[in-house]
Amino acid sequence: MKNKIKPYCFAIFLGIYLFSHEKIISSKISFFLKQIFIKRNMILVLFGISFFNFCKSSHETFIEEIQELVEQEKYEKASEKLKEKLQFPKDRDELLSAEAPESTRIIEFSNDRLKLVWTEDQKIFFQDLAAGENNSRSLDQIPSNLSLSQNANYALVEYTMQASGGCRYVAISLKDSSLSYEAGAQVSCKSRGSILPDGSKIYYFVDDNLYEEKTVEPRKPVLVLQRKKSYHLFLI
Repeated sequence: MKNKIKPYCFAIFLGIYLFSHEKIISSKISFFLKQIFIKRNMILVLFGISFFNFCKSSHETFIEEIQELVEQEKYEKASEKLKEKLQFPKDRDELLSAEAPESTRIIEFSNDRLKLVWTEDQKIFFQDLAAGENNSRSLDQIPSNLSLSQNANYALVEYTMQASGGCRYVAISLKDSSLSYEAGAQVSCKSRGSILPDGSKIYYFVDDNLYEEKTVEPRKPVLVLQRKKSYHLFLI
């Protein structure tokens, strides 16, 4: 009986076959799962790249549109598009207030961009973004304009005078109520005045003549530069 396979040999052969077959199936399943994982990651990567390229191309398209408008000397249209882009709300934007004021807000920053000042109807707000300080003051009427000192601690507020059509200036402190001084002259609403960082003096034009005025009583505007002299200096 040389050709007969012994039972224990057959059992060993069957065991080896089943083990090998199981390893092959396991290897195939593992390879299949790896392929799925790789393909899924590739899809995510490609999606991310496509999204980035879309954002980039959108920004580049906007820049190209602005450049084209500038080349065509359509400056007003280019300016309008830029304003729309800048004014479009973003996720990180912070609301100044929950309700919109009846009049248009006037918004100004200090020179270092760390202090923010804005108006809402007959009220002016001060915010120190670095120090976390906040303050607000009531105003005589709705302002038509305002000029900040370099450090934004003081403001020269402009009010329109309905009867005469001119404007008046009031110098105020934004951090507290230590200063509230009305200038002694009526000015043109087309020009803007200025105030020193310590709030001690204001400057403004009347008929193209430059005046200086201390923010203390009695009110005494002082002419510092006449129109003819200013033209002479300009020509030099």
